[in-house]
Amino acid sequence: MSPSIYANVPKFDGVHILSRILSSTYLHKHIREEGGAYGTACAHLSGSIFFSSYADPNVLRSVDHFVQGSKWLREEQYCEN
Repeated sequence: MSPSIYANVPKFDGVHILSRILSSTYLHKHIREEGGAYGTACAHLSGSIFFSSYADPNVLRSVDHFVQGSKWLREEQYCEN
């Protein structure tokens, strides 16, 4: 669990969308497809961001991918369209 923003903050929707992008692109590719986990996710809930994997044979590697995925997310460029 990592600290994040609460639902009453104007940028909450953007953070929620970014967590979905991280889940469906970076984490899915590296943890699910390459790492062999049955599933993975990044969820944004009231002030916290949660990372998870399910039936994961490479848990420590997945933790590294959670960190690297967060860095990847910060380095990408996004637009409102």
